[in-house]
Amino acid sequence: MTDDAESLQVRLMQQFLDEAGPVEWLVVVTTMNYDYSAELAEWMASHPRLDRASALALYWYSQPGFMQEYPSEDDVPDFARGSWRIIHHLQERLTGGELVDGGIAFDPQDDDGQDWTGEARNGADVAWQIPEELFRAVPGQEINTGDYAADHEWEDGMPPAVWEVLEEAFDDWDDDEDD
Repeated sequence: MTDDAESLQVRLMQQFLDEAGPVEWLVVVTTMNYDYSAELAEWMASHPRLDRASALALYWYSQPGFMQEYPSEDDVPDFARGSWRIIHHLQERLTGGELVDGGIAFDPQDDDGQDWTGEARNGADVAWQIPEELFRAVPGQEINTGDYAADHEWEDGMPPAVWEVLEEAFDDWDDDEDD
């Protein structure tokens, strides 16, 4: 994805999420392509509308177990620094009690059969510990985000309205290159 396309994707997703509810936030977190969404993930981690379930999902999808060996952002390889910032910012927000309850559930130990907590290395020789409360599920309405994305024709964590604009932009950029 080009820088222009990534910029457009981030801008469109920010506009969408500014109006979206907790279900859509959780679907974005659990279905987006993290290889092309670092800037969006950082924006989401700081957003005042981020609910507790989506924040916990974003925390675990950012792979905190991998980051536990790094004591500071300066020690993290360049490619992973955004994830390190997201994890530590979300850890503060999740343990600080500032996140709203969006009424939806997320269980890091059973996310459609995936146990994200299995990679955590608490008690081992690591630079920092993942707070115990982040291993616990957020109660609420269970959402099968994969089914939601399929039923609503989402692609890579993007609703059709965003995906269609991106596809049109890709086509325009391809046409410009052919000229």
